[in-house]
Amino acid sequence: MIIYFVNESSLSERDARRVAGACDYQARAHFQPAWNIGVSCAYAGPASTAVIPKGSAIMHLLDTADQPGALGYHDEDGNQVPFGRVFVQTTRQDGERVTAVASHETLELAVNPHISYTAPTGDLSRLYALEVGDPVQGNDYAVGVAGTNLAVADFVLPSYFDPNTPASQPTSYRGSVKGPFSVAPQGYYSYIDLSNVQAGWQQQLGQDRKSAPKDDRLDRLNGRFQA
Repeated sequence: MIIYFVNESSLSERDARRVAGACDYQARAHFQPAWNIGVSCAYAGPASTAVIPKGSAIMHLLDTADQPGALGYHDEDGNQVPFGRVFVQTTRQDGERVTAVASHETLELAVNPHISYTAPTGDLSRLYALEVGDPVQGNDYAVGVAGTNLAVADFVLPSYFDPNTPASQPTSYRGSVKGPFSVAPQGYYSYIDLSNVQAGWQQQLGQDRKSAPKDDRLDRLNGRFQA
């Protein structure tokens, strides 16, 4: 998968390239070896001149969130083409780093491009959304790109979704969580309670998080779990 970054924000072209570069470096150097998923990022330029192969995944760099509380998200369009959105000004106003939000959405788009994959617990009591950045939110780290250090997001490993993983085993790239289906203090995850499917998607929060980012995808996904 190649994810094409398009600048539709107030970011300079240099900074937009750096965002794409940080995500590309992390995807190639850290994510691919861990997940065995081939993914890279390419900067396509501003929206007015970007040329993108039909059906390719796109990461839109925008200024202002189009849903309350969102710094970024990933989804698919009506033609099942994956895309992500990162909201530059909203992210900065929230005190977060644009490169970290972009890398979070990039890796989640790579693992779950159509928002359709889930993982069951060992006792089949829950189905977890296959999101790799949400559970370890708040554990960013730096990568060196173009002579500067840029923040990218921590991500969980495949062992995180394996109910047979020992509780003592680190299950994220940075080791910020251990064992399957755990959650970092600032993390969160979405799940279906299989004993109460009518409740739809629910969210569990880390001990230091008061609320999860608003995600309208949960409302749409709930239609798939109508009892």
